[in-house]
Amino acid sequence: QAVINIMNNAAGALEEKSGKKFISIEITTGSGNGRIKISNNGPQISAEIQEKIFVPFFTTKKNGSGIGLSIAQEIVRLHKGSLMVFSSGEYTSFVIEL
Repeated sequence: QAVINIMNNAAGALEEKSGKKFISIEITTGSGNGRIKISNNGPQISAEIQEKIFVPFFTTKKNGSGIGLSIAQEIVRLHKGSLMVFSSGEYTSFVIEL
């Protein structure tokens, strides 16, 4: 469910983008840990928004509920992992580490 929520947000970020649209999923494992990185080339997320992005009911979308990323973060936490966002340059990435 966490990955689905992040993928839905990535797809939504690309809705208004013209030109080439890009979403990637990178899965890596090593020394007992797993990492899922979901990236897209939608609009960059400002540092101010990044601070609020996992707060329940916070949204920047007209028709958004603001619960998708907060639920994703809670699911990852319940599995003793972390969910982080990185947005700079051309890409925004959400990284799940378990």
